[in-house]
Amino acid sequence: MARKLIEHVAKPHSGSADSDFEPQPFVSASKYLGYSSASPGEVSRKRALAASRIASDSGRTSKSESSARKRVFQQALVIFAIAFIFNLLWEFWHVRFYISYQGAEATNWILIRSALFVDAVVITVFSWGAMFISGGKYRFWLVPILCAVFAIGLERYALVIERWIYASSMPIIPWLDVGLTPAIQLPLAG
Repeated sequence: MARKLIEHVAKPHSGSADSDFEPQPFVSASKYLGYSSASPGEVSRKRALAASRIASDSGRTSKSESSARKRVFQQALVIFAIAFIFNLLWEFWHVRFYISYQGAEATNWILIRSALFVDAVVITVFSWGAMFISGGKYRFWLVPILCAVFAIGLERYALVIERWIYASSMPIIPWLDVGLTPAIQLPLAG
């Protein structure tokens, strides 16, 4: 409609031979939008029709947004499942490097809970965060760095409050005074 208005105003008229273009009198845009001769009720109906077209277009957008959300959720679910399986195997492997967990032996339930609620959740959250920060692309170098910082911080905290105690067979990282296997677990799985 606006294009019609611009074409009408800018269109040259044949008239005097001296000029290729004669200015036209101002014509209201409402004439070209169909509002000039319309009653207030007709104008309201036209506006409602335009609003419904906009709403139906936004409905299509929400469907694509919905499929994008579904894809992101599926990716997160795959990341979570792989992280859980890897960390569950890791927990059962490296339990031998601990003497106790909260003053008692580490049971299978404790190992499963750790792999599920700590390791897999942390890796999934950091992976989502890294994808969000990098515009939807998975950065292979970012997640392991975040996981390493988290793992080392968690180990330091757990050792200070004596949540767990290392066995003499646990390899210790110098300067950090944390075990090697827990420090590399999350970065490798991430």
